[in-house]
Amino acid sequence: TWWNDQSIIVFLNLVVLFGGAFSIRFISVTRKNHPWLNRWTMAMIMTAGLLALAGLLIPYRLMILPTILVAFVGCSTMLMLSVVRWLKRDPAARYYTVAWVFMLFGGIVLALSKFTMLPRNLLTENATQVGSALGVILLSLALADRLNREKKKSFAAQQKLLREERKARLAQEKSLRVQQEANALLEERVQERTRDLESLNEQLLELSATDPLTGLKNRGHFDKKFQADVVHAYRFEETLSLLVVDIDHFKSFNDTYGHLVGDDCLKMVADCIKRHVTRPQDLAARYGGEEFVVLLPDTPEAGAVRVAERIREEIQKTAFRVSDQVLHLTVSIGVCSCAPARADATKALFACADDALYQAKAEGRNRVIANTQAGQDQAVCQA
Repeated sequence: TWWNDQSIIVFLNLVVLFGGAFSIRFISVTRKNHPWLNRWTMAMIMTAGLLALAGLLIPYRLMILPTILVAFVGCSTMLMLSVVRWLKRDPAARYYTVAWVFMLFGGIVLALSKFTMLPRNLLTENATQVGSALGVILLSLALADRLNREKKKSFAAQQKLLREERKARLAQEKSLRVQQEANALLEERVQERTRDLESLNEQLLELSATDPLTGLKNRGHFDKKFQADVVHAYRFEETLSLLVVDIDHFKSFNDTYGHLVGDDCLKMVADCIKRHVTRPQDLAARYGGEEFVVLLPDTPEAGAVRVAERIREEIQKTAFRVSDQVLHLTVSIGVCSCAPARADATKALFACADDALYQAKAEGRNRVIANTQAGQDQAVCQA
């Protein structure tokens, strides 16, 4: 049919066009490093594009010879580009060169068959397609190799940056220690400056929002966020949920196994809480000692209880190893959910959740209790 003949013209020229465009990008044949090769390749790409368009209008018998010529020149050009880049030690050019050898060989076989120097049969008529298929496979390998090298380079750069950051942090800490030791030896005037620096350091510590042991937000950050969320919930009449989490029998656990094991226990509980507090607007914080708090804005009581139950169940199921022993910790959780009736209802809401926590402890611990009476207190919650 007409399209069977014309498609060979169109697709052969498109192979040259896209192959040339791919080549100058993939093996970096730019106007800066190879100006003449770049211009020659761009001219070849435009010629192939014109022939591809002409292949839709001009008969096959008039187009096949110029198409074969462009395909041969195109393959030769791209092979030359790959050899030049290989000599420049471009790793991608290794695969690329072999790929275009296959494509060029296919073009040569097709050309020889068209000029009656080889017999015309199924293999010679489709030699270019076969060569192109093999070339595409090798180019895919080259692309994979390049992506792998870029990934390794990026990873190495990231590791270097982390090492430099670690060195800078250690140097900063060392510098701070030296400065503090020197300040202790200075006279009254320098001591006044030292007190100013200590005051500044205290302000910076207050601004620091992260608890260093657990990685959760600290109480100072929680208090600010809690106040802001209460104001927002009051203004927009949204339900705000607060969870107060307390590790059961933590004091006796700490006395029995020591503070280091107790610290590991706090980290484990904090990690479990993190996994279930995932929304951007939610907040998990260490409130103090073995007590944690979770803020869930715009969350009804049922949703807050579900989150609390998931936290409680995961902590109960988690095996906590102490030497040769495997322990299972438990937590008690108090929940308070309501739309605040006042913008300054933080203390009342916290007391509501705290009461629920004490009720959970009174009922035997390892449970979640929601303070449902809070919703009936119009001094705390909106009706």
